[in-house]
Amino acid sequence: MIESIEEHDVHIDLRESIHASVHNGAEFRTEFTLRLCKKQTALGDLPLDQWWISKQGIYGERNNASPNRQTIVECFWSLCQAAGSDLTDRRIQESYSLATLLPHARSNGSRRIFVDASLAKVDKESELDRRTVVARLDSMLKQVQGEELDVPSFYRQTGDVLGPPEYEDQVQKCYGEFVEEILGDPQPFPRDPKVKTVIRHPITELKSKQWLVSLWDRTFVFDPATSQARPFGDGRVHGLIPIVQTPKGTFISGAGIRSTDYGKIWQTIDGFPDIKSQGWRHEMVCLKNGWLLASEILGPGFGGERIRYRLSYDDGQTWDSLCRFVARSPNSRDPIRLPGT
Repeated sequence: MIESIEEHDVHIDLRESIHASVHNGAEFRTEFTLRLCKKQTALGDLPLDQWWISKQGIYGERNNASPNRQTIVECFWSLCQAAGSDLTDRRIQESYSLATLLPHARSNGSRRIFVDASLAKVDKESELDRRTVVARLDSMLKQVQGEELDVPSFYRQTGDVLGPPEYEDQVQKCYGEFVEEILGDPQPFPRDPKVKTVIRHPITELKSKQWLVSLWDRTFVFDPATSQARPFGDGRVHGLIPIVQTPKGTFISGAGIRSTDYGKIWQTIDGFPDIKSQGWRHEMVCLKNGWLLASEILGPGFGGERIRYRLSYDDGQTWDSLCRFVARSPNSRDPIRLPGT
């Protein structure tokens, strides 16, 4: 019999295996397609179809993607959602996060951090031939013939063979801190129940793993590790306006001021776009290359008639460059115009 390998796309529907009362009405994906390999062979006179998943590229190593990798990960996550463990089991969340990150991080270089991050290459000169492997396996099976294991012992011994090696305490500590930072419980901002406040713009992540927050009534630096907050810089309230930090460490406030000493002293910016008067409608961002872009609304009322963007290429010192985008106001009969940059 000629043994040839075929590939087949097999449809999987989880609704056939999940009881309706398990997932409590939660919405999740239920249909998946796996690509399986098939080979016809014979076991004596008995014809036999062998089915398996090709492991080549299933880890996404070196951009060698498999059509099954993401399917397996998403199918796993759907089963977790059906069981309700996606929101309650930290180990489930950790496994899904790592499986999603795997194709972006798995490489030979990663073994400098975790020795089991990539499978070691087999030295062809020392590679055992097929007969030797079969003989060794046969010997091992004869030695444990008749031996019985309970489920926990089976899992433990399997883990000893296939599981990760023991890491040093420092490595375990660093990994634990990483998991806690990604999957730890969210920390609430300090608040006064008697004071009504508003947050409108994105918070700014500082290099110290702290957060700069600009609320309606106060501006502060929050440390999620200690749940403590302290006033930012000189303690002034910037209000409901964006605040960004440039790659050089300079802070630019939507109030039209900049600081190079962590907010202790501020200098007025000449020609800064009018963000302060309608700060809750405006945005300001700092790009990776250090360029700053701020929106500016022109015209009467709260909505104005036109919106344009001001650019700064020198760490927020000057804002002479314009990027115009003119759209029709709801109260205007003029057509939409795009003047260009």
